[in-house]
Amino acid sequence: MTVGEFTAVLESAERCGLVDLGFNGPVYTWCNKRFTSKPVFECLDRCLANAGWCDRFPNTNVYNLPILLSDHAPILTITDSNFQRPRLKFKFEN
Repeated sequence: MTVGEFTAVLESAERCGLVDLGFNGPVYTWCNKRFTSKPVFECLDRCLANAGWCDRFPNTNVYNLPILLSDHAPILTITDSNFQRPRLKFKFEN
């Protein structure tokens, strides 16, 4: 993607009323996986939402997770800051 193409994407998002929700965690969401020579890290991925989303989910938190298998970092979006993952009952049968 060229700079001009990326600018067009940002302008389209703005025309659609989308806002960047920000993030917690690592700054970089992409790497070229060339760790031995000329590694490149960029912040390419973002979480965008419109006003309706922001009204419905005002406590949204976005987390950039570490880059592991892919060249992109997974992005985790939690819409309710009071959400607690249900504990699964562990059963061991012998």
